[in-house]
Amino acid sequence: MKIIPPELQFLHRPLCIPATESIKVINLSEKESLYLFSIETDSVHFHSPAFTKKVLSPGENTTILLVFLPRILGDVESSIVIKTSFGDIVYHVGG
Repeated sequence: MKIIPPELQFLHRPLCIPATESIKVINLSEKESLYLFSIETDSVHFHSPAFTKKVLSPGENTTILLVFLPRILGDVESSIVIKTSFGDIVYHVGG
């Protein structure tokens, strides 16, 4: 499995103005399907709206939308956890 970009940094934003970016998840396996179960985070600044479970056949990819809604001044660093059939993937996000 590969995620592009390897981490996501949102540009500086005014408070309470959302920004959206996409990440691409690629199933690099030649034999196994990749199940994407959920996306979780403890951060109030980042989320993935309307995420639905997905199954990626070998070689397939999908795009996941991430939203950054800054609620404090300054830089915010966090991570999201992508729950998959290949294990939990911790993905760094910041803004």
